[in-house]
Amino acid sequence: MARFRVSNRAIEDLRAIGRYTQERWGEEQRRKYLDGLDDAFQSLSEFPRMAPEREDFDPPIRIHHHEKHLIIYSVEEDRVLIVRILHQSMDVPAQLSNG
Repeated sequence: MARFRVSNRAIEDLRAIGRYTQERWGEEQRRKYLDGLDDAFQSLSEFPRMAPEREDFDPPIRIHHHEKHLIIYSVEEDRVLIVRILHQSMDVPAQLSNG
């Protein structure tokens, strides 16, 4: 497979993560953290079934834990769709129902 797509909401999440990380820990840490997320996206595209499918969500999703964040994704025919990137303390069902 080795392909992924990032939703508009996930792009907004990445921007917010980047801003917060830079304000809190500086530009170098922001770069490292976002690069780590990108590496995780690449891994998920190579091994899309790494996380179990969560059928308790509609539509079903997969949740991969990366450091302090949860990568919410689904597996499409020929690629992985990164739906959201949420902090581990967030209420995932509430965040997904908000758009």
